Amino acid sequence: MTVSGYLTQLADLMGRPASTGFPVDWTTVEAQLSLGLPPDYKALVEHFGPGTYDAFVTVNVPGIAAKHYDLVEQVRSFGQEQESENSGFAPHVLQPAAGGLVLWGATVSGDLFFWEPRVPDPAAWPVLAWDVEDGDYFTFEGGTVEFLLRFFDGTLEPDLPMILPREGTAPMLFAPDPNALR
Repeated sequence: MTVSGYLTQLADLMGRPASTGFPVDWTTVEAQLSLGLPPDYKALVEHFGPGTYDAFVTVNVPGIAAKHYDLVEQVRSFGQEQESENSGFAPHVLQPAAGGLVLWGATVSGDLFFWEPRVPDPAAWPVLAWDVEDGDYFTFEGGTVEFLLRFFDGTLEPDLPMILPREGTAPMLFAPDPNALR
């Protein structure tokens, strides 16, 4: 399936089929990070903007006022935390260290989602999910949008411990964060 197919399915699942048209100056963001970013992540951010997926997952979005959701700020602050203490991310290093993981999202429980830039092409970076409870990493050999779709539709392999069973039948929703806007 294509990125646009995964994005359409995720948007339908989250009750948000129409794009919000969230503009980002990707050239500036990538220059600030000194690395390119996955194209499917860019499409996700431009479609949804800042907010919370099913009241459980947030995706870091560049250039927003809420620094705890800003992609560049999060990558920098987690990189500094790693430099200043034993951060618990071993055996991995975090950006801005060469080849370091790139933090792009989190659950409300504190689990973190990274890209592993093991190849030059950001479109081929796998997603690493870090479980805050035991410090284990789980690798998903697909992109950001497919990961989120599989995370929420129950088809993610491997089945991650941070995916909690849903209670009730309420639809999943994406909730835009008006306080995070520029």
